[in-house]
Amino acid sequence: MSHHTIKAACLQMNSSADVADNLSFIERSLAGAQPIDLLVLPENFAQMPANRRQQYSERAGQGEVQDFLQQLTLTHSFTVVAGSLPIKEAENDKPYARCLIVKGGKVIHQYDKLHLFDVDTSVESKPGSAASKRQRYRESDTYQFGVQSEKIAPAHIQIGSNSVILGPSICYDLRFPELYRSYAVQGADIVTVPSAFTYETGKLHWDCLLRARAIENQAFVLAAGQVGQHANGRQTWGHSMMIDPLGAVLAQHPTKTGLLYADLDLHLRAELIRTFPVLSHRRLR
Repeated sequence: MSHHTIKAACLQMNSSADVADNLSFIERSLAGAQPIDLLVLPENFAQMPANRRQQYSERAGQGEVQDFLQQLTLTHSFTVVAGSLPIKEAENDKPYARCLIVKGGKVIHQYDKLHLFDVDTSVESKPGSAASKRQRYRESDTYQFGVQSEKIAPAHIQIGSNSVILGPSICYDLRFPELYRSYAVQGADIVTVPSAFTYETGKLHWDCLLRARAIENQAFVLAAGQVGQHANGRQTWGHSMMIDPLGAVLAQHPTKTGLLYADLDLHLRAELIRTFPVLSHRRLR
């Protein structure tokens, strides 16, 4: 392997309401896996509950899922971008939807979901039909908003011989390009988009939004998704993707669970920035 290359993987999941089963699925998926330097798990990897009352959460710095992630990195010697996990700072608080980046048994960076999915979606019941059904989502009923900032810091990670800048995001953040541009101007090589995109919005916008974020910011995009039907009746889109800074899809899983792999050529990104310096040409500053 070139010292400019990172072996990355995304795990597509159909998480249930049972935390232990979901963690077991992650372990089984990694048994016999290809060598990995960087693993991205989807949003709500530990649980997709049937209702709000069943929502599992942990206190910051303690809990079986955080312990599991720390042990996972020690066992496999890779870095994990752990999708999202409900984390409370105080017992009576609503949790944050928090992405933890874990390496060597330690949390080295965290990001709280900035944009919560408070929308109504309308989908035609069949092509050409005037009848429609409406789905209502209110993530702010369950979670706190991440703290807003003009410049949210990306993670600086040493992966093998590579010093990498990684910008974490979560699902609905994908529709807000200013977050990714902030990461880009701070030098992000990779942005991660762990998601549980709804089926109805995913089929319309998932592919084009992910490729746009890669192209406009000249960064690798790693998007690990949930797929299929879940305990609360929600159907997620799947189609986990890994995209290079030119917008080319390196790997994709449409509707099956499991790992997908790609080699991230950091030299390609460096050459692209040198020969096609889009970010230095910006004028609306």
